[in-house]
Amino acid sequence: MKNHTQLLSLTEGAVCVALAVALSFLRLDFWANGGSISLVMLPLMIYSIRRGGWWGIGAGLVFGILKCVVSGGIAYGWQSLILDYGVAYALTGLAGFFPSRPLLAVFIGSLARYICHVLSGVIIWGEWIEDLVIGSLTLRMHNALIYSLLYNGGYMLVSFLLTALIVVLIGRNTKLLRAD
Repeated sequence: MKNHTQLLSLTEGAVCVALAVALSFLRLDFWANGGSISLVMLPLMIYSIRRGGWWGIGAGLVFGILKCVVSGGIAYGWQSLILDYGVAYALTGLAGFFPSRPLLAVFIGSLARYICHVLSGVIIWGEWIEDLVIGSLTLRMHNALIYSLLYNGGYMLVSFLLTALIVVLIGRNTKLLRAD
């Protein structure tokens, strides 16, 4: 029975990673140098909630690597590849440690990914700080942390809200969040 459950979890993970890759092409590019609003976290979060945190971390890691390779990831060196793709998406799997509280699960997974992107922004991308332009508003940037918080917060907040809304609706109206 254990082998059957593991095979089912692995197969389900592959399908969710494939869905996330497909969703990575349906995005609204928020900034010129990366960061987009999308639903890529949705299948990863659902899988994590269904199968648990460790399975979710594994699926997120696989997705992060594939996203960088397949859908035109922007990176500066191997450190950026690791933080912005591998680690950031692996951390969405933390949602799986809170299966009975889907909204909290999505919040934790999204927050962990956001923190990873912010750290990458400070450590790796900080030397290329530029002014943030939002419509007709120009914000002069001199602090890498503030810049990274705003830059990554712009797209992550919307991505979190969309993912959370859909996960809550799915949780209320289906049994999709339970691995029966």
